Amino acid sequence: MRRSIIAVIASAILLLATPALGASKEDRENCNQTANHDLKIDGCTRVLNDREEPQAVHAIAYYLRGLAWQTKRDLDRAIADFDQVIRLDPENAAAHSNRGIAWYEKRDFDRAIADFDAALKIHPKLERALWGRGLAKIRKGDSAGGNADFAAAHKIRYGIADESAK
Repeated sequence: MRRSIIAVIASAILLLATPALGASKEDRENCNQTANHDLKIDGCTRVLNDREEPQAVHAIAYYLRGLAWQTKRDLDRAIADFDQVIRLDPENAAAHSNRGIAWYEKRDFDRAIADFDAALKIHPKLERALWGRGLAKIRKGDSAGGNADFAAAHKIRYGIADESAK
């Protein structure tokens, strides 16, 4: 009995110590494509399981897989992937903004606003974060704040100079 327990533990250690098989070119292509979200998820997952890939590649794969989960309306998985992007790359405004969208879709407007605020702190002219934050503010009953965000997004989209900055 004791020998079988030791064998199981040794096998587990060996399995964990062996690097995962590297992601193939096809896995990377599947992770990058936009037509088939299931292929994207599978490809990105294989890239993420490749322990030889650098942290920056993992951040991109988490982001792309998060977008696929979000499109498939699996918001909890999307949020988990965007959490990983932010852990690996805290200055990734797009990950904060997309996680904000997921929180908005889950009707957690406070978390959505916090993520849009974080995205805008990193990239103050991120139009979609302004639109998202505006929507979340309106859903919370802050029409003036929401309309101010919409106006700021409108100025960015159409290149209108901010007169208050003069």
